[in-house]
Amino acid sequence: MVLGPAPPQQFAGGFGNLNYLIGLDGKPAVLRRPPNGPLPPGANDMAREYRILSSLWRAYPLAPRGLLYCAEPGVLGAPFQIIEYRPGIVIRDTLPPGLAGRAEVGAALSRQLVESLAMLHAVDPAQIGLGALGRPAGFLGRTVEGWATRGTAVADLMNPRHLPTPLHGCGAACPKMRRRACSIPTSSSTT
Repeated sequence: MVLGPAPPQQFAGGFGNLNYLIGLDGKPAVLRRPPNGPLPPGANDMAREYRILSSLWRAYPLAPRGLLYCAEPGVLGAPFQIIEYRPGIVIRDTLPPGLAGRAEVGAALSRQLVESLAMLHAVDPAQIGLGALGRPAGFLGRTVEGWATRGTAVADLMNPRHLPTPLHGCGAACPKMRRRACSIPTSSSTT
């Protein structure tokens, strides 16, 4: 692989990982790395993301293909990956000029989002070599507990009057609530 001659250009507006447009073998690609500074355990896991992206594109064509992963933090200051570049538009708090003011855009974007998520959730991880990825049993409870733990870790940085009631302990109730309210199966293929 040959890195292009142009310097990397950082994409603006991200809230998590740092993303840079680079040239690789004469084509555009994206270099992704975690933000600078200390990270909570398990956050911004480039190895996990690369593992998923290097397989997911086979069954989910909207996913960019993972091209390269570097675990050595000495290269760029953190582990990083290079993924396929996908051109498109970014929608934030306002619609881009080509979409603004068109009544049908909201419904079309909503439909595309739901259809894309349904297509992603229809992927069988085992069929693309990701059958051993994650621990689906108890996922929702672990997720809520993780949110609560991370919230507690930064609570001293915030005004306590703006914090909701603590979430600790509700993770154990989530699987019961999920089955009762939604009848969501807990098969090993869900993550």
